[in-house]
Amino acid sequence: LQHLLENKLRISDYLSCEVVVQLVEDCLKTTLDTSHPLIFEKSERVYEGMRLAIMLSYDSTVRTDVLEIVHPALCSHIFQFQLSSNCCSLTSTSNASWSFIGVKIVFEVLTFLDNQSAFSKPHSLLYDDLLKDQRLLPFFVCGLLSNDECLIANVLRLITSAHGAIPSHIQHIAKLMSLWIQELKGEKLQENNRLNQNHDKSSPVVDLSAVTSERNNINIKNSVDEQQIKELDALLEKLKCSQTLDGRFSEIMNVYEMKITAVESENRQLQTELYSRIFNQQKNDCSFARFISFGEEAKKEAETLRQVLRKAEQKNDQLSEELKQKRSEINEQQCRIEQLKKSLDEKLNLVESLRNAENALRKQAECLEASLEVAQKEAESEKIMHGQIREHYSKMKVNFEAVSARLIEAKEDIKRMRSNIEKLKVDNAKQEEVNDQLVSKIANLEEELRKHSEIQEMIHKLTGRK
Repeated sequence: LQHLLENKLRISDYLSCEVVVQLVEDCLKTTLDTSHPLIFEKSERVYEGMRLAIMLSYDSTVRTDVLEIVHPALCSHIFQFQLSSNCCSLTSTSNASWSFIGVKIVFEVLTFLDNQSAFSKPHSLLYDDLLKDQRLLPFFVCGLLSNDECLIANVLRLITSAHGAIPSHIQHIAKLMSLWIQELKGEKLQENNRLNQNHDKSSPVVDLSAVTSERNNINIKNSVDEQQIKELDALLEKLKCSQTLDGRFSEIMNVYEMKITAVESENRQLQTELYSRIFNQQKNDCSFARFISFGEEAKKEAETLRQVLRKAEQKNDQLSEELKQKRSEINEQQCRIEQLKKSLDEKLNLVESLRNAENALRKQAECLEASLEVAQKEAESEKIMHGQIREHYSKMKVNFEAVSARLIEAKEDIKRMRSNIEKLKVDNAKQEEVNDQLVSKIANLEEELRKHSEIQEMIHKLTGRK
């Protein structure tokens, strides 16, 4: 529908407007119940119905039917239900799952009423009344704070285009927005603290598991140092147990004890550094494994994209072949149309010549009928004169026989002419039937040619877009 409207085409030429308008009516008359488990799906159905109604209203041929279906009472019912039952009206950020789609429904209704205010006065009056409702302000705040670009654009357009109804409440809207932002910040901080606590609780477990998994390797690496410390401890014990200790020897023992403690502390530091390095190495291994998995997924996606591209190229080749076939068919149809036009012209010329012959025969028949009347009058006059002039009987008899013969021939000629006229009428009727059939065939072929040209145009557009 968007493609048709952008190209300034009529929807009724491509779709059944009655079916689409009936679909709008079915969607907008969906019953909404906040306690129903499918409230989100039903709200989406109403939202899509409003979007479809807005799109259909841009077509002037369908606008009247849309205004009859989406009347002001239905718009007011949908709007008031959202204002009274939507959680957004309570100015709380913790809304139900269907609350956001309800906000979008409210602004779709306002957009529809705003678009139709120039064509329908009841819709214009309802639009002005709905903008004055104070319960609408939280919906503006929710729309401005949403992540939906289309919804934000609708809200800003309604705020800037409203005739003083919404701009007068800008301060109130700003206050509500600040409250919502503060609540969102508080919830975000609580969530971050919760995540940090969970991380602190889980990280020692990870460190202990990493340490225990690598403890044997650490002990093996530091076995030499531990053996030396043990030997020194044994030597100290022997020296302490010995009774030949003197002051000098005790000083030496104290020095060695200090060295041993220093070595042990250094060993502990090295072990802690080693544990941390092992843990970091494990993290790096995990990240590297994730990177490898991401690379494999990217390769798979690239392969799928290549397959899709191959399929698209194959489909494009098929479409080009089909286009060539359609063009050849169109050329054949044009040749057939030209041949049929030529045959039609020949038939029309033949019909015209037959009509001229028929007119000539009619004129000849009229002349023969006139001569027959004249001959009849002459015969009557001769009969009258026969009684008066007997001396000319022989001459008149000869003349009478001649006239009778001419009369018989004329009658036979008239009969033949009438039979020829009947035959010509029958032939003319058959020829007219043939002409009507040819005209209908030509009309059908022209219609097919027009459809082929439209299909060719659509194929050109589709291929051009791809």
